[in-house]
Amino acid sequence: MENNDFNNKPDYAINDAPGTDRRFPSVQVTSFFILAVFASYFLIQILLVNLLNIFGLVDLYQNSASFYYMFGSVYEILYIGLPALLIILYYNKDRVAFLRLNPMKGSEILLTVLIGLGVYVANMFLTEANYVAATLFSDITLPTTPEINGVADKIFFIIQLAIVAPVLEELLMRGVIMRGLEGKSKWFAIIITGVFFGMLHLSYYTIVPKILAGILLCYVVFTTNSLYAGIIVHLINNALSGLLELISTSSVEESSEEIVTSVEELSVATRLNTIFLCVFIAAIIIGIIIVLLTILKNTGKRAGADGNYIYKGSLREKLPCEIHIKWYSFVPIAVTFLIMVVIMIGNAI
Repeated sequence: MENNDFNNKPDYAINDAPGTDRRFPSVQVTSFFILAVFASYFLIQILLVNLLNIFGLVDLYQNSASFYYMFGSVYEILYIGLPALLIILYYNKDRVAFLRLNPMKGSEILLTVLIGLGVYVANMFLTEANYVAATLFSDITLPTTPEINGVADKIFFIIQLAIVAPVLEELLMRGVIMRGLEGKSKWFAIIITGVFFGMLHLSYYTIVPKILAGILLCYVVFTTNSLYAGIIVHLINNALSGLLELISTSSVEESSEEIVTSVEELSVATRLNTIFLCVFIAAIIIGIIIVLLTILKNTGKRAGADGNYIYKGSLREKLPCEIHIKWYSFVPIAVTFLIMVVIMIGNAI
C-alpha cells in the first residue's frame, strides 16, 4: 500500500524545536525574497551597464564573445549567486538539509542523466513550437550576441552556459526558493518555483518550455531529495545546447536572423502544422520522461514499519509562523509575476 510522495511526516507537521527558524526561510520570507531577486535582476543590470559606459567597454562587450560571456557570468553571480549566498549564510543551522546537498545512488544518477537527455529533446521541440506560435501574434527580434571564434570565446561561452548558470540557478531556485515555499505545500513550492524560473527569463517566445522545465527540475530535486539531480539535468540541457551552437559554422546573430526570416516567410497554415508536429513529438518524449520519473521515484522508496512505502522526497518541517499563513503573505509573489507578465506583453507588442 503506497503512501503519498512524503515520508511519514504529513505536510501539516509542526516543528517547535528552538532554533529551527535558522534552518529554513519561512514562506513569508521567501515570498519577499522572490521579489528581491527580481528587483536585483534590474538593479545589477543597470549598475553593470553604467560601469560599461564609464570605463568605455561597450564596444568590447558588443564585439568580443570572450568578454560578453565573462561579463554574463559576473552578472549571474551578482544577481543570482549573491542573493542565494546571503540566505545560505543566515540560515546556517543545517545547510546540507536546507539545500538538499545529499548524495545520489548510481541508479539515480543514471536515471537523472536519461531524464536530462529527454528534457533537452522535449525542450528543443517545445521551444520551436512556442517560437512559431509567437510569430503568429508578434514580430520577434532575437537578441544578438558576438560571434564565437577562438578557443577563449568557446571556453567563456561554455563556462557561463554549462557551469555558472546550472549551478547558481539550481542553488537559488531549487535550493533556496523551493525549500522556503515548502512551508505551504509540496506542489505550491514546485509550481511557484518552476513558474518563477521560467518567467524570470522574460522571454515570451520561449516561456512555455522554460516553465515546464522549471517545474520538472523542481520535481526531480524533490523526488531524489538532492540538489545535485537538478544540477545534472540543467547542466545536460545547457551543455548540449551550447555544443550544438558551437558546432554551427555561423554566428549566433546570423543564425537568429535566418530563423526569423525563414519562419516569417511560412504561411499561417504551415506554421500551425509545425506547432502541432512539434507539440506532438514533445508530448511523446514527455511521456517517456514521466515513465523515467516514476522509476526514479520508486528507486528511492523503502517499506515502512506500518507496511506503507516511505519515499525519499520529503517536506521540511513547518515553522510556527506557517501554521496559518495569511493571504497577504503571497502579495510579493503576485506583484513579481504581474510585473513580469506586463514586461513580456510589452515586449510582444
